[in-house]
Amino acid sequence: MVTAHPRAPARRMTELIGEIEKRQTTGAFAMQTAARTLRHGLRVARSHAPSDALRFLRAAHAAGPYRDRWLCFLEDFARTRHLPAPSADLLMKPLNQYMTAGLSLAERIRLLRMHYGAMTAFAAPQVVRQLWSSGTFDAGTFRGKSGRYALWLCATSVFQTRKEGEITIALRDLESEQILARLTFLLAAVEPARPGMMIGGLQGPKQADAKELIVSATRDLYGLRPRDAVLTAALAIANSIGAREVWAVPSSMHVHNTREKRLQKRLFVDYDEVWAERGARRAWPFGWLFAVPAATPRSGKTANGRRRDEVKDAIWTLARSGFTGEASDWPQIFGQTG
Repeated sequence: MVTAHPRAPARRMTELIGEIEKRQTTGAFAMQTAARTLRHGLRVARSHAPSDALRFLRAAHAAGPYRDRWLCFLEDFARTRHLPAPSADLLMKPLNQYMTAGLSLAERIRLLRMHYGAMTAFAAPQVVRQLWSSGTFDAGTFRGKSGRYALWLCATSVFQTRKEGEITIALRDLESEQILARLTFLLAAVEPARPGMMIGGLQGPKQADAKELIVSATRDLYGLRPRDAVLTAALAIANSIGAREVWAVPSSMHVHNTREKRLQKRLFVDYDEVWAERGARRAWPFGWLFAVPAATPRSGKTANGRRRDEVKDAIWTLARSGFTGEASDWPQIFGQTG
């Protein structure tokens, strides 16, 4: 096996910097564009490994003006919203493999710009700051039969879901400290002046005992599966921004299906089956479409079913109030969760 020299990433990074500077002198890149790329490349190098900075420079070199449009947007957005400088994870956004297959770089940047505009319009300031800074916002906790669970809103860098959207909803079992389900989405208007949501991924735990964790949690939540819990939270957030529909990516358009076959094995979920089972319908152009309900649908005709509905109500309220900052008295209704 050939081992790369430890200085190889740094050496290649220097070569790329030289190529970018050369383009600047030939007029292909304006001076300010090259300076911006190099400045952010150095920021990535300071906070990440040299190989990450090299990857950033390679992406900037390949994407040309599209990467610069993204960097300009991040700088302007941070300045006008009085936010910290964009994180390295935002700078390294994988524009060439993002959200769904078949989108152009310009379309992906347009989706990202819409998302951040919508997020600052609808989300609570503390949520915006946490997500912008690659952090996690704890929306609150709720109870099952005996266990306690936390609902998190996370930047996609937290769980390495950055290719599937901009916000990951995570359900965490507070006893085992395991993440039971993650759903990743972005906010975007499919039609002008009409807010919406796009779901780019849904994942469960990856541990060897994942099946046992899911079965145990489902029983404790009166039959509510963890993936249904995070989908309920996503629909609640969509409802809170006035969206009437939520788009969900089909298996054929998931970003992992744009990669070589050996990497497609990472796609464990049959998204078409999952969305169809949960009431979505096939729709153009993004695969599947959920209608956003006004509240959690009632399903319980038995005592166990009614308790399951109460759990869904708790998740719905926590997601809405956590995302928008609305006051909620749900802990007093459902029992003390602190």
